[in-house]
Amino acid sequence: MPHPLRTLCAVSRTLVPWQPGVLPSLGDALVMELQRAARHPPLVAEAVRAAPWCAVVVLVEGTVPPAELARSLPHLPRGAAALVGSFEGETERLFQAIRSRPRPLGTDLLGYCATRGLPRELRAAIEDVLALPDTDTDTDTDTDTDTATVTSPRSRSALNRRLAAFGPLRCRGWHAFIRLLRVSESPDAEPVERQAWSMGTDPRTLRSWSAELLGVDARVTLETPGWEWKLEAMLRRFGYLSWPGASRRASGALRQPTLAIV
Repeated sequence: MPHPLRTLCAVSRTLVPWQPGVLPSLGDALVMELQRAARHPPLVAEAVRAAPWCAVVVLVEGTVPPAELARSLPHLPRGAAALVGSFEGETERLFQAIRSRPRPLGTDLLGYCATRGLPRELRAAIEDVLALPDTDTDTDTDTDTDTATVTSPRSRSALNRRLAAFGPLRCRGWHAFIRLLRVSESPDAEPVERQAWSMGTDPRTLRSWSAELLGVDARVTLETPGWEWKLEAMLRRFGYLSWPGASRRASGALRQPTLAIV
């Protein structure tokens, strides 16, 4: 029986067959056709669980309300994109569908950290970091956090001490990551310099953030949409998560995403 999913390869920009037991690499995405996937919910649930760093695109025949999509595929992540088309369509439309999703909120980032099993105390510290004003940028906070669960402000030094108990990332690193997402998750795929300046960021700073936090060139960060793989890359790079060995491009043997060196 053909698997109802395909892997959208970030390097070759092609759809390849889903291989159970062989994980997609960082930057890859999951693509499924709604009608076929809805007939095999356990397969979909297992794929989404196995590779949460993959953005998900659902191919539909016509306009499908979000509520109907959720009923048909209850295991979809909240940020899944819907696109009219089939597996035979142009893959660049799939990347554009991922790129056109709303930027993630703080609750999305915290939910991902919970899904990946980060300790509750670490997640609470990250939540407090996201609630802090980012003094290095303007007051745009659409990606920093939503205010539904904002706690009272904490000092950066106190938060850095809490973060230090779990790993090397501090307030500065988390705020730099948020700013990196603010640029890289723009709907427009443009050259590094133009994209950086359009978002009020120096291109040299953008390159520094990408290399330091994700271990990839800024061009790769901008051309490969999906905030999930970027958060996963940072968490792996700084030792919060291990690198799985059974990945499509042998990225488990490396300490940076494979797409950075192909």
